[in-house]
Amino acid sequence: MIEEVKFTPPVIVNDQGYDLSVHYNNGKNMVYAKKKGVTEKISMEKWNANRSFYEKKYGELPPPPPPPAPPKAPKAEE
Repeated sequence: MIEEVKFTPPVIVNDQGYDLSVHYNNGKNMVYAKKKGVTEKISMEKWNANRSFYEKKYGELPPPPPPPAPPKAPKAEE
């Protein structure tokens, strides 16, 4: 039986008070900036086009999550 493990990143609030995360939605990467229960969505394309503006306003994006662990090799039957 294969069990799918979902990665849930920790909530990290930056110096500006925003919880920033990147999600893949409808074929696009979107930056979600949450503060005090309000979420703003910005496309990654738009963020990268004006990176200095968005980083000044919302802070730097968090590092990507760690890669998943490689699958274990099946044991050879003797």
